[in-house]
Amino acid sequence: MKVAVIPAPGSGLASMARTGQLERFYAHLAYYAARFHLTYVTWGDYPEEARLWRPFAEQAGARLVHASQREWRHADVFRCMNLAATKAVLRIGRPFVCSIGADYAAIARIHGRRAWKWKLLQAVALRWAARVLVPNRQMATDLMVRYPGRPIVHHPNWVDVERFCPESGLPRGGDRRVLYVGRLVKEKNLEALAAAVAAIPKARLVLVGEGPLRARLTALGAECVGPQPWTSLPHWYRGADVFCLPSLTEGHPKALAEAMACGLACIVSWAVSDGGDAVWRTSDFEGGIRDLLQWPWVAQDFGQRARRYAVEHWDARQLIPKELDWVEEAGR
Repeated sequence: MKVAVIPAPGSGLASMARTGQLERFYAHLAYYAARFHLTYVTWGDYPEEARLWRPFAEQAGARLVHASQREWRHADVFRCMNLAATKAVLRIGRPFVCSIGADYAAIARIHGRRAWKWKLLQAVALRWAARVLVPNRQMATDLMVRYPGRPIVHHPNWVDVERFCPESGLPRGGDRRVLYVGRLVKEKNLEALAAAVAAIPKARLVLVGEGPLRARLTALGAECVGPQPWTSLPHWYRGADVFCLPSLTEGHPKALAEAMACGLACIVSWAVSDGGDAVWRTSDFEGGIRDLLQWPWVAQDFGQRARRYAVEHWDARQLIPKELDWVEEAGR
């Protein structure tokens, strides 16, 4: 079966390399290449994309084509990696499986932009998709109620629980480290987090990622280390005391799954619905962080529960084969 994987228009391998996520994406695509005749469609500069693709192609045998080429349109089924990618396939008339990873309309409103375009695209995608994968359980449930009879499934983001795992015996000393991993953007509510950590003696906020708020967050006292390669992220999680995700809106954050898999105590906002009772859910970030830093046995208990939850619910070895089954079913 021929499967074409399509990212959001305007994106490509180079953009994932800049954010440190390219190796994670290749780990995902390796499952596809093992089962299907895989083509990846890029929107980026083709010579640069081909350079980045070559090591994966040599290992997996998958093909790279530019979106301007028409040959990728003859795939048996398209795998749209996010809602924006569906715009490329809606007029082709072939089956596609898409992901809706976040409430894009809510994000647009936070930034003062119009939300109706995202609502319209979502409605159209839900009308024509062979399968819609939604990583956030509450969002999936809400969509099932709003669009009864549509092939919507709750399918969380995966984590490599062997790579992202606890490491005991690490010496700790000096300032206590509060970690955030992700984009430095308004909807993540990071200014509130920076203010909370600044109020706690001997606590230091470390931000892994890039975005337009970097200068502002640095001025507020955060240590912004920029994007880091996916393969190095376990080092950052294991070196932290607490992981915090204070988002105003959230889908199913990959960073949360990784932090939990590493056995790190996690504090999240009420906008984060995943993680069950294995995370500390609060709007008082200062109080929650302060308590976990002062009560290490409580942090240890949360970390152990977090690890068990991640292994049980988000193991890549269980989730990605299910995804491939749905793609194969759509292409029959």
